[in-house]
Amino acid sequence: MRFDRVIAVRNNKTVYRDGDTCIKVFRCGYASSDVLREAFHHAYAGECGVDVPTLFRVTQYKDEWAIEMQYIRGKTLQQMLAESDADREDSLGQLAEMHAALHRYDAPKLPYQRDDVLRKIRALDAEGVDHERLSAQAEALAERTCLCHGDFQPSDLLIGRDGIRYVLDWPHAVQGDPRFDTAVTYLRLLTEYGAEAAEIYLAAYVRASGIADAQIRALFGLAAAFLLHGVSAEERMVLKEFLHTNM
Repeated sequence: MRFDRVIAVRNNKTVYRDGDTCIKVFRCGYASSDVLREAFHHAYAGECGVDVPTLFRVTQYKDEWAIEMQYIRGKTLQQMLAESDADREDSLGQLAEMHAALHRYDAPKLPYQRDDVLRKIRALDAEGVDHERLSAQAEALAERTCLCHGDFQPSDLLIGRDGIRYVLDWPHAVQGDPRFDTAVTYLRLLTEYGAEAAEIYLAAYVRASGIADAQIRALFGLAAAFLLHGVSAEERMVLKEFLHTNM
């Protein structure tokens, strides 16, 4: 395998290309269980009916875990949005439509969203956070088996040259309430692309899913608290402000 063609770097993971193979290498002592969990989620999403790159194997290179999969020629929505002539509304509309499509799949083998949200809320040490209220909101999340990506954003949707829309990066996948999954994506867009982009996405998602706008907005505070883990200081400041205005 060649490791001199880097195609992406994110969250202590480096993605390389070797011909028609894509190799995601996990840095900084990733636990084998976390890598195997991501590989399972990826494979399971494909079994559910989602278009994902074909998974080849989980392996090790020089004591670092890696997932090998099919290399797809195309562009992510993140790359498209970075282009000067990008159609912002169309790209965000595609993200929303695909997100709504994901939520129509049934995924009973995945972990429960509610458990993940409660764990993060209870571990939250941010000042001024109403843990009791947030925990109650988390407990009230709908008990559904909908496929939820867990962290869906423009870098996770790849438009292949074959016209197929592939969904990438599945470490946070759960079964649960689509409204919360959508609120998380809204906030990812808000911190990365601004309020206008987040609103374009949300309006398109509401049209595609039929879920009421107000039902998603009601979970903004909970989603902001959920995302306070593992973000930059700047993003944390934005999320804390958003949390306190949506409690």
